[in-house]
Amino acid sequence: MSLCNHGFIIEKVCETSQAQLDAWEMNKSASPENCSVLSLQFSLGSLNMNSFQISLEQLVERHDSLRTKFQYIDNSLKQVVCRYDRSMVKIDYFDISSDNNTGLISEIFNKKRMELYRLDQIPLARFLFFKRNNGYHFYLLIHHIISDAWSIQILKRELFLCYEAIQKGDEPKLPILSRQLSDYTRDIIRAFNKKEEKFVRFWASRLNWLNDPVAITQSIQLRMGIEESSNASIRDSYLKILSSGENKSFTWNFAEGKLEKLVLAATRLNSSVNSIVYASFLFSIYAIFNKDKILLATPIADRTNAGDRSIVGCLVGSIYLSKQMLDGTTLENFIREVYFELLKSTRYLIYSHKYILTDGMDLRLSSDVFVNFSNRNQTQSIRASTAGNGFGTEDDLYYPLNCIVSEYSDAISFKWQYNCQVFSDAEIISLTHYQNGFLENVTGESETSISGLRSKLHEASKQNS
Repeated sequence: MSLCNHGFIIEKVCETSQAQLDAWEMNKSASPENCSVLSLQFSLGSLNMNSFQISLEQLVERHDSLRTKFQYIDNSLKQVVCRYDRSMVKIDYFDISSDNNTGLISEIFNKKRMELYRLDQIPLARFLFFKRNNGYHFYLLIHHIISDAWSIQILKRELFLCYEAIQKGDEPKLPILSRQLSDYTRDIIRAFNKKEEKFVRFWASRLNWLNDPVAITQSIQLRMGIEESSNASIRDSYLKILSSGENKSFTWNFAEGKLEKLVLAATRLNSSVNSIVYASFLFSIYAIFNKDKILLATPIADRTNAGDRSIVGCLVGSIYLSKQMLDGTTLENFIREVYFELLKSTRYLIYSHKYILTDGMDLRLSSDVFVNFSNRNQTQSIRASTAGNGFGTEDDLYYPLNCIVSEYSDAISFKWQYNCQVFSDAEIISLTHYQNGFLENVTGESETSISGLRSKLHEASKQNS
């Protein structure tokens, strides 16, 4: 029987994926204040703390990842899964119902977040309850190395199922887990080892133009108007801009019954709503900035295997859509091209930039837009959500131009995030104008060419201004 340094019994020791190694290294290079942590928050009108404690205990016992830490063993980073112990689950409870200090929650939140900087501890999560005048507010903080946005929804759903059952005196009925995070990691390592050559060749064929530092520099100069003669100074100037300055957001919703038409258009074009949405980003950048080659970066949840859909862990890869824009291409053919490229690319999900022989910083500097597409709200109406319209402020952005896409039952919400030293408010408004025009035309006349639609929308924009 082996004990880890916290006194828990070690259940198994597993290999780590390259993505987990990268996450470990990124965590080391970050400060405790900036470690990668995801959060879940919800409120309850009343609270049975004993029932809630038992519910959390059941989740920690159920999911290996909530009992996993990372440490070096024999000069190799390993996932160490420990046997469940009730002492792993500690709820920090704060009664601030009589405290008017609005910053106290943020102060506690940040302190607990910093505790997750160390990846050699169990659990890599914190459970917080705040009692306020308007009820009880629960926060789950969990390190990104063992979770993703999909995992947060799993935990929320299972936590409510357990809590409601225990409150009624019933035994929670959760489906048996056929796979755990360590099973997924093992299979990812094996799969990549089998097709490494094909994988490298696939991405080399799509990103080979990034091996030309002059092309990257010219792209940056075009975007920023930076005139330094040295490649290094241009890159340095751009990186300095990305790490400083004001960041803003602009949110708009494709709603009012339009989503139904978009679903019908996807069926008619033998495509998908996702591919139409991705195509709208490529088109809007082509239309505004007159670019003939566009690079779109996007994370993809690796949940195609039914057994992986209930795993709590970071099951996320990424792909890059590198698209040559040809003026005469019809909307219909353009969308189909994007659809088939998405299908092919997702067979070669990138879990680490070390797999594609291309520098991650070059990809960051060359990407025209980073799109995070989430369809986890499909059962919720946008009217019942907190999604709003208009401008807002943002924290630091890794890419100069991002968009968070959320699909609801009756709308798609687009939250554009941008660095104000790279993009103006007017440019963002124009991007949304062309994006909306693209989506509306797809639901109607899809035989128009992309250059024809650009001209049509440009004229409409002039008339409205």
